[in-house]
Amino acid sequence: MRVASAPVTWGVWEKTAGRDDLVPPELLLETMRGLGYVATELGPPGYFSPQMLEEHDMALAGGFAPLRFEDDAGFREDVETWLDPVIESLLATGARGPAVLAGGELAGPHEPPDAAYFDRVDRAVDRCRSRRCSRIRTSASVTTRATHWSAAGTRWRSNGCAATGSSICT
Repeated sequence: MRVASAPVTWGVWEKTAGRDDLVPPELLLETMRGLGYVATELGPPGYFSPQMLEEHDMALAGGFAPLRFEDDAGFREDVETWLDPVIESLLATGARGPAVLAGGELAGPHEPPDAAYFDRVDRAVDRCRSRRCSRIRTSASVTTRATHWSAAGTRWRSNGCAATGSSICT
């Protein structure tokens, strides 16, 4: 059995990226290896590089891309900042993925997603597939909103991937 870890376990994730008190990436990889892990999730863009993973004999288990599907300008920014680097790292390391596409965290009550939201989900999945990222997973935040959409009477399927709690597109 192979066991993977993730930088988020040590407090390194999209909400802490850029802080100067985070565990240095090299030290974290050495710690992971010392604990017996053989693979890791990518972490925030630029935290681990494919070269760094190779130097520490760590496989890439996948990457997480928080995307603001509810906001077109934010979505375009997130694709460049988050999704493209995840795809590039998966391709550079030969990893199968998954690329986890996570919807943004919306505070308080909000409207159910509209057609534009799901069009952006489809575009993100298409972008992964067009770059030969073979495993794509939508997070619970995306699929929860899809449930709202389905409850309104419309069935959403993203490129053949049903919007269910743990949908994986292969």
